[in-house]
Amino acid sequence: MPGWTTSKKFKGLQWSEHPTRKHGGKPDRYFRIRYQLIGVTKTEGLGWASAGWNEEKAGNLLAEIKQNLLSGGPVTYKEMKQQAEDERIKREEELEKNKTIQEIFESDYQIHSNRTKESNNSVNSTFKKWVNPIIGDKRLNEVTFTDLLKIKGICIKAELAPATISRVFNLINHIYDICINFDIYDGANPVNMAKLKLPAIQNERNRFLSKDEAEILLNETKGYSENLYEISLTSLHSGFRLNEVLKLKWSDIDLEHKMITARDRKNKESSTIPMSDDLYEMLSAKERKGRNEFVFRKDNENSKSQISKLFRLAVEDVALNENVDDPRQRVVFHTLRHTFCSWLVQAGVPLKFVSKLAGHKSIRMTERYAHLAPENFEIVRNVFSKSPTQEKPKPKLTIVK
Repeated sequence: MPGWTTSKKFKGLQWSEHPTRKHGGKPDRYFRIRYQLIGVTKTEGLGWASAGWNEEKAGNLLAEIKQNLLSGGPVTYKEMKQQAEDERIKREEELEKNKTIQEIFESDYQIHSNRTKESNNSVNSTFKKWVNPIIGDKRLNEVTFTDLLKIKGICIKAELAPATISRVFNLINHIYDICINFDIYDGANPVNMAKLKLPAIQNERNRFLSKDEAEILLNETKGYSENLYEISLTSLHSGFRLNEVLKLKWSDIDLEHKMITARDRKNKESSTIPMSDDLYEMLSAKERKGRNEFVFRKDNENSKSQISKLFRLAVEDVALNENVDDPRQRVVFHTLRHTFCSWLVQAGVPLKFVSKLAGHKSIRMTERYAHLAPENFEIVRNVFSKSPTQEKPKPKLTIVK
């Protein structure tokens, strides 16, 4: 950089001009200040004219530093910048502490909640209807347990379903968790589910398909796409959840032994299921057409939302949900999984074995099917036989000496 020019107006202020770069029609200038600090000449660079510095601004800063040397305060430009940053952070922290629940929901919560667009629309509606009217204008430390009880009472009076009431308080709880985790709030979370004693949720789906209903529905799915039919058949004849079907790889398919495996299920384990004849034939034909890593290709057509949407349309076409108001009795894609478990229990497959095939976390989850009961892979395969009159093989008894 060329030599330094000393300001005639401010003692200790210098600048140097850039050899090529222009600013305001003149060579861009870099400013620095020089002053005595504890008997030593201190030199600090400030910045370019193109970045906002000028002779007046730099001179005033130097005068402030010299005044601080006499009266106390930051004695270097570096210390002044750090002090300004500390004060800025402190102001922001004070502003955060003074934010209302509504302000936090509209800013920090939206940033940190990592919700999908569809999920966010639902959450926004929940907040607007049930949370904001009661505690929206309060600060985090002002919300009391009495406020929460008031929200609970309003929800019950409005005859909200227990699951909906639970979502309301899960939202409030999530707002506090985010604020605590991101150091926005250092107080306690007032949401205590045990003390609130929310209405018990009874949302277990008990609906399953008859053989005739399943056949009609599967045929209807073909009208939307062969792909929807294949995914639906796989779920019905394996009990796999939709995401488990969509994650299937050809390495999970053992056509030689007619077995199919779901890996890393909700119970953190894998389950191997014997294939029915229909499932085996479908997968064999699909393999002959060519195979990639995944059994069902990864694209928008095979997204979870798209498959669920098309399946719902197929259900509507065959009127399986006509005049059904109870959500637990409506047929959805997950009904295929319930049907798998129900048919097995009806055929005499032991609950413990059904639990293993379904990948349930505990046998208690399988006991919901116990009322359908009137031990082995052959029984499972024959459950899905096309001939309803075909005799079911009897389990072989093994005599242990």
